Amino acid sequence: MSLLVQFDEFKGHSHEQFMEELDTIMLVSINKLHDNMDLRRRLLIYSVFGKVFQHRKMGILAPHGQEETF
Repeated sequence: MSLLVQFDEFKGHSHEQFMEELDTIMLVSINKLHDNMDLRRRLLIYSVFGKVFQHRKMGILAPHGQEETF
């Protein structure tokens, strides 16, 4: 994530705002990959990204006890 933080559009974002932006980037990436992959690979990618989103909603990937600003 440190490379993403170098971009001006992420500076000053709280952790939650940064993770929302990251979710948006992942969704756009999934849509772009969709046209270039066969069905088997798409199903694999969707399950991986689905688990990432599920963990995010459960708060597993959030920092513990700290509000981090990028």
